[in-house]
Amino acid sequence: MKKLLIVLVCSICCISAARASYLYVSSCGEVAVTVDPSSFESEEEAQEFYAELDEILCSEVHKVE
Repeated sequence: MKKLLIVLVCSICCISAARASYLYVSSCGEVAVTVDPSSFESEEEAQEFYAELDEILCSEVHKVE
């Protein structure tokens, strides 16, 4: 019974974490897992976050050859 409870709690945690994640594709085609846009207080805040994420993902520093 104790194992079943632990497995159930772990499953719920994993499902919750997967639901909250969001696949973002940058303007240069890089893919990142990040927070869902609904997590932000405003649309402007979300746009600012994704613009900064774009800069990071598309910068030459991030590129690995």
